[in-house]
Amino acid sequence: MGIGPKEASGDVVPSDQGVVIGSPLPPFAPTHVSHKQVEAYPIAAAEFRSDGSGRIALKGGILIDVPAGFASRGAPTEGDMLVRYEPIPGQSDGYLSHSPRAVFEAGYAPIRGKDVASDAGPHFVTAAAWVCHEVNRAICATFGHDVQPDWIEAPDWQRDSAMKGVEFALANPDAPPSAQHEAWMADKLAQGWRYGEIKDADARTHPCLVAYDDLPADQRVKDHTFRAVVTAMRTLQVSHLVPGAEPTAFADLGSAA
Repeated sequence: MGIGPKEASGDVVPSDQGVVIGSPLPPFAPTHVSHKQVEAYPIAAAEFRSDGSGRIALKGGILIDVPAGFASRGAPTEGDMLVRYEPIPGQSDGYLSHSPRAVFEAGYAPIRGKDVASDAGPHFVTAAAWVCHEVNRAICATFGHDVQPDWIEAPDWQRDSAMKGVEFALANPDAPPSAQHEAWMADKLAQGWRYGEIKDADARTHPCLVAYDDLPADQRVKDHTFRAVVTAMRTLQVSHLVPGAEPTAFADLGSAA
């Protein structure tokens, strides 16, 4: 378990109630991912001493005692994020820092629980879905399609859709791109979406809810590209598990329909 959230106080830092966590901290449990994994929670309140040490109350969470120097370059305020980096030799608890929430959320995406349990390893699904999403945005821009928001700004349903696509590709490495589309369409229909000439998230209509063979070429290329990205990322992941190994083919996910 990580440092939060658990049942605790309200919006102030109590001195004699709640669960206080000092050192050592509980095992590192990352909650967000970017170029690295971190554990992060919103701050409800904080109080500090002249040496920069103090106590932080997490929203809906517990109380964290922070060491001297933590607030020496500016104290966090309500709504900022308490950030814990993965423990390394010499920092057995992991480095504690803080960040304005908007700045933090612009650079990190939440880690989904199902991703942690992925057979491809912790957070692979999030990373692959993120890359696939951005590649899809580039394809949409190239062909003049409606361009979705970037991964950080994308709504949960859009992120979840990309992550389900990665999970399908991993579970079905020999499936053709047409099967990738069919799996996407089945999920969309199950979520209440239907065919419509205009993509509309509020009305849940999408022009690609048709048979794969009825898609225009500039839409079919998205399924080919999606599987190619997952293949490349998984291949690199596997090759790096063996020191000195050269990247080799993991699976042919880009075969023709």
